[in-house]
Amino acid sequence: MQLLCYLLSGWLVLTALLRLTPVYLEHRVVVSVLETIVSEYDPSTDSTAVIKKKLNAAWSVNAVDQVDPGSIVIERRRSKLTLSAQYDVHFPILGDIVGVWTFYETVTTP
Repeated sequence: MQLLCYLLSGWLVLTALLRLTPVYLEHRVVVSVLETIVSEYDPSTDSTAVIKKKLNAAWSVNAVDQVDPGSIVIERRRSKLTLSAQYDVHFPILGDIVGVWTFYETVTTP
């Protein structure tokens, strides 16, 4: 009986890890893209349209499908740039049970 409990617990942990790992890795890609765009920001040449193009290109190259690049909030003030992402990822856990992971990220130029 105790062995069955250990096996069931191990199976649940492994299933959770297999479901959560892709969600977390894609979130890290989103954060990395936002940080890269902010670090390369040049206020004299980068308009909001240019930043949106960079986001779309990065989403395409990195195959990000959980977040729409249009949902990224772009705030430009003089030489400062702030990119904010707020999104939910829905993922299957078991059968009809669905998990929701909410992410909030803001990256600003120093």
